[in-house]
Amino acid sequence: MKDIRAFPTYHGGYAKCDADGMTLRDYFAAKAMQAVYPKNWDMFMDETYEHPEEVVRGTAKDAYELADAMIKAREQA
Repeated sequence: MKDIRAFPTYHGGYAKCDADGMTLRDYFAAKAMQAVYPKNWDMFMDETYEHPEEVVRGTAKDAYELADAMIKAREQA
């Protein structure tokens, strides 16, 4: 996947897509996290659940998988 910037800065009419700022993948993952996290919240807060850290890692993984799918769909559009 290309390292496309979510919010490139413009100088003289040209996009400056350097290492500053978040990637489009990170931006999509952050947006996906808003959808993924609420479904996992109850499990994370359940005091009887033995491995809440797995919920956090799984939630982040799910968000990036959704982001990758969004980028792929974007490239095919």
